[in-house]
Amino acid sequence: MNRILMCCVIALLILPTACTPKTQDIENESELTVDETSVTIGEEYPLDGVLALPGGAEKVPAVVLVHGSGPNDKDESINGIKVFKDISDYLASKGIAVLRYDKRTYTHAEKLSSDIAAIAAFTVQDETIEDAIFAGLLLAQNERIDSNKIFVVGHSLGGMLAPRIVDESNGIFAGAVIMAGSPRSLLDIIYDQNMYSISLMDPSERDALMQQVEDAKPYFGLPQGYIDEMDAYPVSEYLQSTDKAFLILQGGKDFQVSPKNDFEAYKQIVGSKSNFEFHIYDNLNHLFTVSTMENPTTDDYVAGTHMDDAPLADIAAWIID
Repeated sequence: MNRILMCCVIALLILPTACTPKTQDIENESELTVDETSVTIGEEYPLDGVLALPGGAEKVPAVVLVHGSGPNDKDESINGIKVFKDISDYLASKGIAVLRYDKRTYTHAEKLSSDIAAIAAFTVQDETIEDAIFAGLLLAQNERIDSNKIFVVGHSLGGMLAPRIVDESNGIFAGAVIMAGSPRSLLDIIYDQNMYSISLMDPSERDALMQQVEDAKPYFGLPQGYIDEMDAYPVSEYLQSTDKAFLILQGGKDFQVSPKNDFEAYKQIVGSKSNFEFHIYDNLNHLFTVSTMENPTTDDYVAGTHMDDAPLADIAAWIID
């Protein structure tokens, strides 16, 4: 069985209901409710979604949550951790509307995989970008949403694509939060993940695993067109030209994207541009839960663990500001 990481997956209709957020997270919690309503994203590939909308009459800011790579559900459930559910619950409790939805490759996997020609032509435009913009349009049409304050919150691959999503949305999005993203090529990230994983293996196994990496090059099992299309839209160009607001967050113990190679690369690209803000959390991992391992692996993603409050509070404050 292949034991190396071959992609950065982990990177990673309900009737309207009302819920009261955790009382420790909000002020005047007795007066604040959040309505969670089912919505549908897209038409050709309809996706089930949930809009968490804080109660009240005033217009509120809003975010669209954009998944990491792989077939993720609307909660971005990874090893029993529900990253997007945690984000939604927290931000909604602070008066921010949140739209999350099942990813196209999660809902329509059979349809998408039935056509070999379609697989070869499949890109992140089809997988992620188009649906994120559909979701933004849905928010912009809601009379309770402040159309000037709609943001992308992208995690992992979603964070990598966030600058492109903002740019291609024709002004729908005011900016983005990049969580554990990277401005580098996806192939470079996959290679680094493999090298890290191999470094933790028994020395007697490393040569065989290194050969697996070499055999998997240059595209690590991904369609060439998928990678080529991504590389044709360098993140650096979007970052250098944009005047939109960006918040970039990174876990200091993230082994899937690197504080040194990825987080610092963002800083080098944007230089002193004032529309960027950066935060790193020394003891958090790729899912922004507290890391308990000296050399983290996916074993660090413990079922039932929740996102740490620090990045959640920073996102809420940045959006509301």
